Amino acid sequence: MPDPRAPVPEPSASPPPDAVEEPARRPDDPLLAVVTMLLGLGRKLDAVAISEVLWLAARHPRPDGSPSKRAGVPQAGHGRVDPREKVGLWAPSPESRTGAPSVSGGLRGRKVALPRGSALPRAREIARSLRPLRRSWRSGRQLRLDIDATVSAYARTEELLPVFRPAPERWFDLRVFIDRSPTMSVWSDTAEELVRMLARTGAFRTLRVGRIASGRPTPATGPGRLPTVPARSPQPRRLVLVFSDCAGDRRWEPLLHEWAISSPTLLVNPLPPRIWRYSGLDLPAVRVTSPRTPGSRNTELRYTAPPLLGDGASAVPDSGPGVSPWVPVPVTSLSPRSVGLWARTLMRAAPEGCEAILLTGRSLPPTAVAAPPTGNAVEAFLHRASTEAIRLAVFASSYPALPAELLNVIRQELVPEADVADMAEFVVAGLVSPQTSPEPGLSSPLLRFENGVRERLASRLGVRDAARVHDAVDAFLSSNTAARGRFPALVADPAGSTEISPGTAPITEISPDALREPAQVEPSGHTVALGPSVERSSARPVRSRPAAEMERPYFFLSYARTPRYGQDGQDADLWVERLFRDLCGHVLAIGDIPTGVPAGFMDREIRSGENWSERLSEVLSRCRVFVPLYSPRYFASETCGREWYAFKTRADRRRSPGRPPVDAPIVPALWVPVPAGELPDVASRLPYAERDFGERYATDGLYGLIKLRHFAEQYERAVYELAKRIVAAAGTSFEDGPPIDYRTVPSAFHSPLHQPDTLRIAVAAPTRHNLPGGLDPSRYGDTPEEWSPYSPTSPRPLADTVIDLAFRLNSQVDVSTLAEEVERIVGGRPSPGPLLLLVDRWALLLPELRDQLARLDAAREPGTTVIVGWNPQDGRAGQPNSPMAHAPAPEQAMPNLADRKISPFFPLRAPEGLTSLLPRALEAAYHAYSRESPSPRRPSQ
Repeated sequence: MPDPRAPVPEPSASPPPDAVEEPARRPDDPLLAVVTMLLGLGRKLDAVAISEVLWLAARHPRPDGSPSKRAGVPQAGHGRVDPREKVGLWAPSPESRTGAPSVSGGLRGRKVALPRGSALPRAREIARSLRPLRRSWRSGRQLRLDIDATVSAYARTEELLPVFRPAPERWFDLRVFIDRSPTMSVWSDTAEELVRMLARTGAFRTLRVGRIASGRPTPATGPGRLPTVPARSPQPRRLVLVFSDCAGDRRWEPLLHEWAISSPTLLVNPLPPRIWRYSGLDLPAVRVTSPRTPGSRNTELRYTAPPLLGDGASAVPDSGPGVSPWVPVPVTSLSPRSVGLWARTLMRAAPEGCEAILLTGRSLPPTAVAAPPTGNAVEAFLHRASTEAIRLAVFASSYPALPAELLNVIRQELVPEADVADMAEFVVAGLVSPQTSPEPGLSSPLLRFENGVRERLASRLGVRDAARVHDAVDAFLSSNTAARGRFPALVADPAGSTEISPGTAPITEISPDALREPAQVEPSGHTVALGPSVERSSARPVRSRPAAEMERPYFFLSYARTPRYGQDGQDADLWVERLFRDLCGHVLAIGDIPTGVPAGFMDREIRSGENWSERLSEVLSRCRVFVPLYSPRYFASETCGREWYAFKTRADRRRSPGRPPVDAPIVPALWVPVPAGELPDVASRLPYAERDFGERYATDGLYGLIKLRHFAEQYERAVYELAKRIVAAAGTSFEDGPPIDYRTVPSAFHSPLHQPDTLRIAVAAPTRHNLPGGLDPSRYGDTPEEWSPYSPTSPRPLADTVIDLAFRLNSQVDVSTLAEEVERIVGGRPSPGPLLLLVDRWALLLPELRDQLARLDAAREPGTTVIVGWNPQDGRAGQPNSPMAHAPAPEQAMPNLADRKISPFFPLRAPEGLTSLLPRALEAAYHAYSRESPSPRRPSQ
């Protein structure tokens, strides 16, 4: 039998008599195109291999049962495209050229638009942290009609002449300057979203954007010259914000120093604070506080000079000879907490202050830091970086090089808990080098791994994780075709005008759905290169979690991690893992568990690159029994307390008046003995040291039994008894619950006053625009938050005083409004935390405020507490003919709150009583919120 792989002999001049002459194939024949494409893959394919590939492609089932279509070409009349049809994605390179003919055999490309991920995570939270800046300047530049003054003048003079007064306006005119040094090319999208977010907050009267290039400000867009801030500006209400990573040219320091002298100035750094000193911001750091004047200049901020600078550094610049030229400039990262601290320091004189650096008028050369070797850089990054930054780097190692937009997509889809600081930690760690193409259409910075870095990181990336990266990128680019933010790209097209650099391999593949609708690309967008559109004969299947992993594990082992002792110390948690394996063996032997269903779960089973918080939240919502390992370290762990709370919430959510109470199946185990007086309430109620486990179990715990050999028999007995109780508890009817993000719930071990739930503060008070008759207008402002009932004795708004005191009582405060709370209730969104409502005694004279309070009361929000502020010295309140005498009490307007066993109403008649009243009100709010078992927030989808 002849070998089918032997070379095919050349045909003779005349065909055999019994042969049928085949018609010549046309150049556009589909079969010829497919065979040519297969031969161009660079693999050694003979005739048999090609025929087998074609046979497999023909036999492969298609989702819609339709014949294959040419990839990359939209078919008329069909709404779906075969998911196996992909287009290759190439990274941009500086060698890409536009308009020139291909001289080296490179591919030609045409422009398309692809959706890009968010470059500014937690933008909404950052915007909410800027609420202190929304304070109004009462005497604005515009005039408005004063109706009351006009009517009064008409009553006196009988001449109807309009009376105008200055209208309130926003406090600041914002000037944003963006550093355009080469190192800032990675953060161009972040800067754009930051400016867009600042414009949407409505906290500024005007907003203008400029850029800093070579130490000089220049206009960002449009003709004309953007006016700079002079050294002695006559306008004190100008706020300057500089966005820079401080890693490039340091010639911007004199300019920043000049602005800081005359106006409030802020430096926003996208890098994490712990690496500022190593990335160019190696300047003296201090903590500044405000002189209690809103909108103070930087020279008026108070700080204590570092010891090495001496006492002269605390002086005001330019105030006399021999005075230090140091000027403090607040510095924040792109996190809500950091931005919120600065905003509260600037406008509310927050006592905790904010971080700042000291600048001089001279440009200091940056400290030269030698780049570490590749191996040392990777090891240092893995040792020092955050968990989110490491996961982002491991996922990024799927590609030899990737654009910054693609890194944002990976962060948004696979590491949603990471923020800009985590991404910056990866970019500036010396693992990648940003490269920018000189072509205008290919200006996206390309992050290329240094030699040997990708190989070291890829060793931590499994095959399953690599597939998750490609699937997530493909799904995002294909399903977000209507996204507002887009960046231009190049897809291979022989008629295209741009040459894709030859010799480069595609970094990923995406569905043609992302290329169907051409979109308008923003002028400031970037471009990456896409490969040719090809039809794949076999598609990578969507990788779903095996069915065994989706089953309910019998128990969840919750334990506190023990740190290593020394650099080469043994992992102390290996003994916990041994206990886990022994428990799983006994549970499998005792219980009736189907094959493939896991007996237990511990966090060591989470694979590298998998979303840690999402996986834990999912298992806690499905496991049957919760097994905590008691130890002093366990009850000091915030994570362990949150795991306990998330599991216990499943039972609390099932409680209703018509159903019997359900206790959460929690089976504790004693790992290390804990004094009974140190146990939290939730742990002391459960039996954990019974005699059935052996004599030495209560005195030594499982750790002592497992470490000492002569206690091996007692260890086996204790583990066996523990397994029996787990199986018995797993037989109870304990239903699954929705996944709850355990990072957002409080610890079950803390007292209610120290729970990490966010305290919301809202004000129900009239403004001077809708003030009822008989009230003093000097005690009200343009917003309800400006209500100061004890003016002029205490002219500060009551809301500002309550916020400052709440911060000192270790409460996380979020300022809300009554209208926002009602809108949230109407929208069906759950309560994110306890609510402290500041109610004006006379606010109930307004029908709209009474209606809003009635809606809030009807919702029976958990943890709602009311502080009723009123001034007994108001003489009109006691007059029988005054409308104020007939105002309903807050208890009458909110009857559901009034029916509670513990009254949530706290009257405040004098500002001096707030220091003793507020702790009691906060304790009542937290206790009520914890007792009524709110529904914690679910993880973001």
